[in-house]
Amino acid sequence: MKFKIKMKDMSLTRKFSAVRLSAVAASILILAGCREEFVEESYSIPEILEFGCSAGDEVTAGNEITWSASFRDEATSIVRMNLDLVCRDEIINSVSMKLQGRDYAFPEETIYVPFVPDFDEDSEAVLVCSVMNRTGQECRDTLSFLIRRPEIPAVLYLHYDGGTIAMNRSETNPYEFVSSGAEFTGTFTGRISTSRDLESSEIVWGASSSSGIAGVLENGEGNGFSMDFGNAYVTEIYFNSLTFAVSSNVVDGVFMNGVRLSEDASLANEDNSVYAARINLVQGQEVTVNGIDDIEQAYNRDFFSYDPETGKLIFLRESGEWDVIWSAAYNYIWMFRMDDAAPSCYWLVGHGFTSAFSWNNDYNTGGWSYDYLRTGYMVRTDDNLYQATIYLSTSHEWGGFEVEIYSDRSWNKTYGALLHEGDILGDNAGFAISASNGFANTSDGTFVPGYYRVILDTSAGTGSETLTVEKL
Repeated sequence: MKFKIKMKDMSLTRKFSAVRLSAVAASILILAGCREEFVEESYSIPEILEFGCSAGDEVTAGNEITWSASFRDEATSIVRMNLDLVCRDEIINSVSMKLQGRDYAFPEETIYVPFVPDFDEDSEAVLVCSVMNRTGQECRDTLSFLIRRPEIPAVLYLHYDGGTIAMNRSETNPYEFVSSGAEFTGTFTGRISTSRDLESSEIVWGASSSSGIAGVLENGEGNGFSMDFGNAYVTEIYFNSLTFAVSSNVVDGVFMNGVRLSEDASLANEDNSVYAARINLVQGQEVTVNGIDDIEQAYNRDFFSYDPETGKLIFLRESGEWDVIWSAAYNYIWMFRMDDAAPSCYWLVGHGFTSAFSWNNDYNTGGWSYDYLRTGYMVRTDDNLYQATIYLSTSHEWGGFEVEIYSDRSWNKTYGALLHEGDILGDNAGFAISASNGFANTSDGTFVPGYYRVILDTSAGTGSETLTVEKL
């Protein structure tokens, strides 16, 4: 498709005196020969002549489809072609090609339709072909079809260390599979498949970029996932065919969803062993924690719900990788992402508080640092709402508590969170605004030390935030 723009080139007429005639004679001759001209400039938009694929009305996830396309541009070189497979508003696979020409045809190419975690039902998908030329002009075409969730058999197979064992579907959870008749120690690399014969399996799960999560291997090819039990004695491996989480019934060590928390000497002292890991967690997922005896005291109230009857935790927050720290001395699980900053989260810094469920005399000294013991991570719970659950005490050596709200871990207040008198709502007896725009106790005898949930509301904009306090 070609467009033309006409631009008028107007001559300039000037008068010259006789005195200057000899000096500018050449210029006059040139000007005399000028006339109104039209200069033609062109730009074009590429055209997709044909676009099709073999999916038809539907395709089962975990398979390849073929696609074909042809396109051209009358006047300008085509520089790029993109093919995006979009499902549930996410690009789940893509193909990109750099080009340099005006006429292209791709008669038979392939793209893989991945089987991804949390794909619990059939979903509409769109295959988007876009073509761009050198001047940035673009055209696109789309094809729609249904991606079906594959049928998962009642028995899966775990392949590891040269052997194969069956994993049977749970009677209570149709997505969960459990190994039987084997013992595991140390480290192993494994794959899970839909058939005992690995090479003939329709689906093979192996390594992924997320700890504790397996990934479907395209065409069954790729590395296996790794599990590390250290000296733990393990008799069962669990696999969830919805979330692709791989875990175990570890008996020794500290694990979350089968991922070992490694002892971190940089965070510990002689009386406090600290264990840490970065773990992938899925919102709404049941989380298994091993190696912590009193999980009811230890679990993080801002990130998990807890059922005292079953002892189960459910992860509440945004799916993704999270930094997890558990302290043996203080028996609490700290959760955050170190590099997060407002508006993704806010940080509490000060003295006389901790995120742990119960107070320890060690918290009576020190503060105003980003030590995990004395820092609060305000996790985003909804648009413009942030929450942290903290223990506040007046027994600190500096007399009472004082807490400020920062945008990041570099002492910035870019996004404000500057409280004023009257901005602390709820169970606010004994709370006051400190001179440094934090919140503090007034030491007037009305404050009751204990565990509090503080909720920051930024919906009114910078400088107009409120903090609602709830005593638990």
